[in-house]
Amino acid sequence: MSTVLHVPDAVLAVKPDLFHGKESKDVDRWLKQLDDYFQVANVSDTAARTCTARLLLRGVAADCAQLNLPQLMDESLLWDTFKAKLSGRFENVNAAA
Repeated sequence: MSTVLHVPDAVLAVKPDLFHGKESKDVDRWLKQLDDYFQVANVSDTAARTCTARLLLRGVAADCAQLNLPQLMDESLLWDTFKAKLSGRFENVNAAA
């Protein structure tokens, strides 16, 4: 039996960071932050997770998602697939930063 948690509005008011794709911010750390946020906010729907993550992409990361990895913009893309594709694209960029 699962326990339903009441999440205070103050916690939900804290939003995940934006991801630009070229800064020292590690893509896997950013994705972990999103996973933690989705867990606390009780967002289990993978399409909602993927759409939210896409809204947080900026700069190089947003351009890459739209131009080079159009499958990242697919509304039906599963959350784990989105994470794997984004991580695969940016892990080497951030390792060199």
